[in-house]
Formats: sequence, C-alpha cells, structure tokens
Amino acid sequence: MKQIDALSLDQLDPDSDGYPSEQTLAWLEHCDLLTESLNDFLAVLSANWHWGLKRKDWKDGTIKLYLATGGWSGNESVIRALSCNGLFWSLCWDRSVRGGGYWFTITPALQRMWKYDSAL
Repeated sequence: MKQIDALSLDQLDPDSDGYPSEQTLAWLEHCDLLTESLNDFLAVLSANWHWGLKRKDWKDGTIKLYLATGGWSGNESVIRALSCNGLFWSLCWDRSVRGGGYWFTITPALQRMWKYDSAL
C-alpha cells in the first residue's frame, strides 16, 4: 500500500485510450475513506469512468451515483475495484441490475465521516 499511498492524484488518470491503470484500480480498491478525502475518491472515479456516470445531489445533502458500464471492460474493471473496497461498497451500494447498472448512495453522515467538502 505504501507505493499506492505515494501516488499523486494526477498519476491516477486513465491512459490515452481511456482505460484505468492497474495503479488506479488498486487505489480505488484499497482507498481508506477514513483517511482519504471523499472528494479525491470521487474525482478519481469520475476521471476513470468512460461514460455513463450520473450524479445527483439531493437537497438533504445526499449524493446519488448511477454508473452504467455499457459492457466496456475499463468500466467493468472499475466496478470490480469498487466492489473490493469493503467500506465503500458495504455502506454505499444500493443495487445493481443485469446489463451493468449500479446505484450508490453517499449519505451526509458518511460525507462528514469521510472528509467531504461540498464546496469543491
């Protein structure tokens, strides 16, 4: 994990074809949201999701994410990494459907716990 911790966020951008790097997938999988910023986590996720990511910010502060893989292998790799991140997946995953649709909810309580700055 030390090698992953030492990476700067700009090193977690997708490659020239839009695919997430192995380093990025490892970072998403092992990102400890109790010590890392939720803003950074969402920025890396958004930068490495090819298309089909929708975000809705509710009036109560809840963040809803919908990710559609479209069957694209890069997106499928990101979903596998997210599903291995026990903290994120167990607390935020709402549901998924055949065809690659995934819904996540990040409550205001989780945002406070995970150092989220809504002004960014």
